[in-house]
Amino acid sequence: VLDRFRQIEPRVLIACDGVTYGGRDHDRTGVVAELRAALPSVAHVVLLRNLGADCSALHPYTDFELPLVRNDAEVAAFEPLALPFDHPLWIVYSSGTTGFPKGVMLTHRNLVANLAQLETIGLVEEGDRVIGVLPFFHIYGMVVVMNWALWKGATIVTPCSLSV
Repeated sequence: VLDRFRQIEPRVLIACDGVTYGGRDHDRTGVVAELRAALPSVAHVVLLRNLGADCSALHPYTDFELPLVRNDAEVAAFEPLALPFDHPLWIVYSSGTTGFPKGVMLTHRNLVANLAQLETIGLVEEGDRVIGVLPFFHIYGMVVVMNWALWKGATIVTPCSLSV
């Protein structure tokens, strides 16, 4: 992860304190602390308290849920920025087949173009349930499964585990 993050010098690190996998809790606060220490460009950490683990070593951080539960004048007055269509939306990484993985910057225009291409197929409609078996960090899982289903108003069902 560090080789990828160092390429883009992130200012914000969004992480969780841990995950539950295979019926067991896995505390990830140590990994988050290592990432923060190794990335001097990070000025802010936004933390999802998934497990309620001891996060004292990660201070200062912003609790992910704080902006979601606030209901004050500042939130009411919030106006999102209107950004150009070619403004960077997200960064995905190449597989590294010919060398180290490289960041590929995608724009809002890229996302809309992908969704317009998928629209011609017409397989997903509002109210459908789509099984999400591909990882959402992979470009196909992110665009074709997650974004297409969400854009169409479908529900994504992710299995707890898969076996063939």
